[in-house]
Amino acid sequence: MKPQFHLPLSTYPDASSFTIVDNAIDLARQIGADLLASIPQVRIPPIHPPFPTVVDVDSWRGQAEGYSRDSGASLRKYIADAASESGVEVRIHGFDAREPFVFECFAKIARSHDLSIVEASELSRQLSETLLLESGRPLILFPASSVCGRVDTVAIAWDGSATAARAISCARIFAERLTKMQVISVIDDKQVDEANRSLLISSLRHSGFEVEDVSIQAGGQSPAAALQAAALERNADLLVAGGFGHSRLRSLSLAASLGNSFAMLTCRSFSRTRRREGRADSGGGRDLCSGVELAALERCPEWMPGAPETMAFRDQDQRHQLRHRWQQTLFGGVTRSMIENGRTPIFLSH
Repeated sequence: MKPQFHLPLSTYPDASSFTIVDNAIDLARQIGADLLASIPQVRIPPIHPPFPTVVDVDSWRGQAEGYSRDSGASLRKYIADAASESGVEVRIHGFDAREPFVFECFAKIARSHDLSIVEASELSRQLSETLLLESGRPLILFPASSVCGRVDTVAIAWDGSATAARAISCARIFAERLTKMQVISVIDDKQVDEANRSLLISSLRHSGFEVEDVSIQAGGQSPAAALQAAALERNADLLVAGGFGHSRLRSLSLAASLGNSFAMLTCRSFSRTRRREGRADSGGGRDLCSGVELAALERCPEWMPGAPETMAFRDQDQRHQLRHRWQQTLFGGVTRSMIENGRTPIFLSH
């Protein structure tokens, strides 16, 4: 069965770079996958200022939608040229989407594909978070500054968790073309079951892979930085990472915290959250949610990314605001930093 890759491209307020297009086409060529690029025509809803204003709102709306249309046309042309040069067939899926629901539309499209390819940058941070939480599919995050080469060596960030194991399973799409695997664990971040780790390495070797056993200490660095540095030092082409799943979140009291969130873009470096006084602290600290939001959460029999769609809200904007608040709670400062500043391609599975 041929793998199906998804390339979500932004057209407003900032257009995606041509670099992510080149990386996606090259990856699809290596794997022998089909690639679908989704390009939205962003629609701005009518705005009715409560007070008179000198701003011509209708003109601003027209300019914004025109910028989205022009950005989409530019991306389409570049994709056509790049695809013809590489010999890769790229299908383009155009669709209309109203702000602020563009990223939710991307997540729905991503559910029909094996993985999504996203640029690791500040501009795509919210897109990455939405896809990870709501698509049910893994992501590959490419550095924004360069076109990456072949994926021959994969580094696996291993802590023995179920989600790390699931990330390895999702990444098997690259297995046939690999020459080497590296199993990297940060041994001074948390206790790692060495017997379980040895069993993983033995299993990978019996599968026919050359496997390097790498144990590192974070020292003064964050675990995220240590993992990425270790992968880069050993010339890994891709870093595979997992994150805590929803069962972990459901097991914690909503009034206290939504718990340790997700593995970062360099794998087992978590946004550590303090479960006290109703706060999730990933650096500066912030309120988890308001009383209204908590009441809405408690109406959900089982929390999941799509839960806001099952709740009663005044309008779609209120639902969107609550979902965005959840994402802000779940993704701490370390996650955000790695999304924005990834230095090596990263495969991230939730």
